[in-house]
Amino acid sequence: MKSWIKQILLLVGYSIPFPFLALYGDVTYGTMLFYGIMIVGLFLLCKVSIKFGYAKIVILGNILSYIFSYFLMLKVQTEMWSWYFKPFSSKGLLSIVSFMAFVIQMAFLYYSRVKRGNREKQ
Repeated sequence: MKSWIKQILLLVGYSIPFPFLALYGDVTYGTMLFYGIMIVGLFLLCKVSIKFGYAKIVILGNILSYIFSYFLMLKVQTEMWSWYFKPFSSKGLLSIVSFMAFVIQMAFLYYSRVKRGNREKQ
C-alpha cells in the first residue's frame, strides 16, 4: 500500500472524536467504559503510526480528534452536561482529556524511539 494512503487512513482513524464519545458515554450511560475505549483506540492508532514511522500523524491526528470533538460538543451539549462534570465545564474536561491522551501518546512515542535507538546501538 502506498505511503500517502496509509497516512490518510490513519488520519481518518484519528478523525473519530474519541474524547467527545468518551464524555458523551459518561453522561448518557454513567459509565467510565467509554474512556477505556478511547484509550484503546488512540493507543492502537498511535502504535500503527509509530510502526510505519509517521510520528507527525500522531500529532496531527490528535489535533483533528480534538477539533472534531470540540465542534460536536458545541452541537450536542445540553443543560445536563453543565452540572455533570463539576468542577469542570464540559469543554474544559474535553480539553483536559484530550491533552492527557496526547501526553500519553507522546510518552509512548518517545519510549518507542528510545527503545529503537538502544536496539540499534547493540
